[in-house]
Amino acid sequence: MSFAKISYLCFMNMFEQLARMVLHKEILDYFDIVKIETEEYNNDTMSVTIHLDECMNAYL
Repeated sequence: MSFAKISYLCFMNMFEQLARMVLHKEILDYFDIVKIETEEYNNDTMSVTIHLDECMNAYL
């Protein structure tokens, strides 16, 4: 695996950890994080979009 691929995976893992800190635990009981997108607007601004998918749990 290339260094760029490893760096990308580490970077995305960092954003997933951030998403788990920002979202309430109760939300993550009912939704899975399926995708995280980032967009840089300039050197000082970045947006993070968290895509969720509803869990299909048997107890619901």
